[in-house]
Amino acid sequence: MADEATTLPPELTDEQALAKLEERVAAMEPGPFRREWEGIVAIERNRQRIRAIERATKVTLPPDNRGWTGKPAPPASTPEAKPPQPARGFIDDAPLGPPPGLRWVDQQLDAAAARDRMEREKEYRQYFLDRHHEAKLAEKEYAREQAERRSFHKGPGDADWN
Repeated sequence: MADEATTLPPELTDEQALAKLEERVAAMEPGPFRREWEGIVAIERNRQRIRAIERATKVTLPPDNRGWTGKPAPPASTPEAKPPQPARGFIDDAPLGPPPGLRWVDQQLDAAAARDRMEREKEYRQYFLDRHHEAKLAEKEYAREQAERRSFHKGPGDADWN
């Protein structure tokens, strides 16, 4: 009895295991339980098909032997001391820097920005002055209309109707 518990069944390949599972599912009686197991068998068939495609299309790269070998890198070849050769073409010894006259352009742009800012501030102040003036005019107009309503006689019952 102890031998049966410790004895392992022989290893099956995926195809053999699937065939055995299909046999067991075919032996089941029809019903929802069997349909579930048929779905599991279909999934396993798809997995095996995908594994076969992966094995067929697997790319094996050659080993990379260019890596570190533990040895120090070879010394860089040191060129013999040669006098520097003059470069061909025009050589300007002037140091690189901002172009001449750039500060004048910057000053002009700064002045233009200041003028624009002052103009915007002036328009902003004028806007509020105009709004205040319009509000005062509207208030006067409203007061005048109210005064006319109180003093103007409109009906036949008024003393000065005729």
